[in-house]
Amino acid sequence: MNKYIHFVLLAIFTVPLYANDTIVHRTVDWPNNDAYKGDYLGKQRTGQGIYVWANGDSYEGQFINGARTGYGIYVWANGDRYEGEYLGDQRHGQGTYIWASGDRFVGKFEQGKRGKGQLFLVSQPVKKLDSKATGQFHVRWSNGDSYQGDYIKGRRTGKGIYVWANGDFYEGNFIYGKRYGLGNYTWHNGDRFEGSYVEERRYGNGVYIWNNGNIYQGAFIDGKTSGKGKLIWADGDSYEGQFVSGKRSGKGIYTFTNGDRYEGYFIDGKRTGRGVLTTPDGKRQLQEYVNGKRVR
Repeated sequence: MNKYIHFVLLAIFTVPLYANDTIVHRTVDWPNNDAYKGDYLGKQRTGQGIYVWANGDSYEGQFINGARTGYGIYVWANGDRYEGEYLGDQRHGQGTYIWASGDRFVGKFEQGKRGKGQLFLVSQPVKKLDSKATGQFHVRWSNGDSYQGDYIKGRRTGKGIYVWANGDFYEGNFIYGKRYGLGNYTWHNGDRFEGSYVEERRYGNGVYIWNNGNIYQGAFIDGKTSGKGKLIWADGDSYEGQFVSGKRSGKGIYTFTNGDRYEGYFIDGKRTGRGVLTTPDGKRQLQEYVNGKRVR
């Protein structure tokens, strides 16, 4: 905190303005619909409090002699926000001003005006960032791709949205410029994936929805369906079981729209070996397949 502000606060709270007064907590509502809830010393707002204006603005922080002085947070009805030091109702000292658009200024304020500091623009795209850029930025490259979100030391790290020139877009987490963690990827053809990424590839649990209505929910490894999962076709058929490199491989259950259910082994998406077909009326039939063709 600014040394001058600290000195003023220290003086106020160690030497009472009125010999017989102590700080009390009050809630006040004025006829113009302004309201205050917080500390009073005598007849003045002094201490910690919240002031809400009738227009929707609000301030939460420190007061001295009725004026915003010390640290506080002011939120405007339009979504702008300031967090930092005040002196005599004016922004004065170190603070951060955040516009509703996401742009922000971090630095010094003097009598309500910005002084030395750094301005981070999200709303206005830039073509290039230096290696030290940290904060939220909107970048648009010459190839038509764009990114809006978090950067740490010049690399996409945190949450953001990347839009490719062809219409694909990804919204989610990044680490060191790569998709990493939870995210949603939508292709320009209408396909969609929601789930986990590791170094740009689908890895872990997720849901892939094709533009034709097919849906897969389950495990992914190296970008492909691998492990336990469930595939539901748009026509109503479904398979639940093991997948390897994008194909049904291992033990699984295939359910037909007519209610028949086949339980057995699959290799490269084809029924292989012995399995059991169960009809809706409960009848069971042992069957055997070789490379997808029934031999018994």
